[in-house]
Amino acid sequence: MDGANWVNALSLSRAKKIFVVHGSVIHDKRLARWQQWFRTKVMIPLTYAVADVVVSVSEGIAAELTSLGVSRVEAIENFVDVSRIRRLSRETQND
Repeated sequence: MDGANWVNALSLSRAKKIFVVHGSVIHDKRLARWQQWFRTKVMIPLTYAVADVVVSVSEGIAAELTSLGVSRVEAIENFVDVSRIRRLSRETQND
């Protein structure tokens, strides 16, 4: 989602800028070391500074963003009803 957030940051729109982060911004094994450095030390601090809010899917990712100097971060946890899943797993399946 970095690309979409960067385009949003660079847009000239006066609309609120809401960025969404779904995965780790520090531990991305798909990137070369220099790319990861550039992403975390240059791109994220510069572009995310214009966001009205940055929404992450966990407190852990929110903490990563905050450690990079990103402000206005809100975590919205992914919701999984574990109790319901356990209950349904114990029920006998009727064909």
